[in-house]
Amino acid sequence: MPFKNDGFQATYKQLNYTPPLCPTEAIPLSDNGKLSSPNYPISNYTASQNCTWIITVPAGKHVKLAFTDCALGSCALDCSSESCTYVEVYDGASASSPSLGRFCKGSVLKETFSSGQQMFVKFHSGSALDRGFEAQYSVLSVWPASMILNETSDVISSPYNPRKYPDNQTCNWQITASQGNRIVLEIGPINIESCGASGECTCDYLQVQNGFSVDPGASERICGSHQKIKYYSMHRSLNVMFVSDNSMPFKNDGFQATYKQLNYTPPRK
Repeated sequence: MPFKNDGFQATYKQLNYTPPLCPTEAIPLSDNGKLSSPNYPISNYTASQNCTWIITVPAGKHVKLAFTDCALGSCALDCSSESCTYVEVYDGASASSPSLGRFCKGSVLKETFSSGQQMFVKFHSGSALDRGFEAQYSVLSVWPASMILNETSDVISSPYNPRKYPDNQTCNWQITASQGNRIVLEIGPINIESCGASGECTCDYLQVQNGFSVDPGASERICGSHQKIKYYSMHRSLNVMFVSDNSMPFKNDGFQATYKQLNYTPPRK
């Protein structure tokens, strides 16, 4: 049908554009959505900004925060310097609430969960400029009881870590590597209620299946206090289970563990 329609016309022009600045008060958010650093993803964030958000979900629910993109410029791995650009997440309504983690370049971007209905997020931009970050937040009804993981590296933890874990929890993680790879899992620090005779762990415990360790403190069930225990998968998959009973709720910190895939043959037992 030639020469039937008029088509279109458009006009564009260049603007002297100043990226938005962060407001002085925390930006209120609720339910499900996304948040990001200023001007993401059009151009880099500017230096010396402090942006904050407070996420509130219905009573009895929890907040889940997951990064979808993160490019925050060079920084020391501990993210401690104020010259660094970082995102810090707090378990509550302000920066005086317990920290759930500070994330900068090189950090493992674990999913983060609040213990209550509010989460506070702070973005601080230092001198190293970059694209910035984007994260997705959502309402979580219950702590996830089972997760299947196949990322190159990630972090798992007991519920609400680094805060104390609740009672009556059973959490399972199935970690699977790509074909030809193995999993190395570094657990620590560990602070899990210890019950029963030495090594029995009849109350709360962490259990690693389909793997082995040559470190002191490694056993079929892990409880008590340990600085670090490393496990290797015998095949592609490694199963991790955390169990807490109802004897001592919110007494111990639990554990945090980092895993990564390796094209590697584990050492002989």
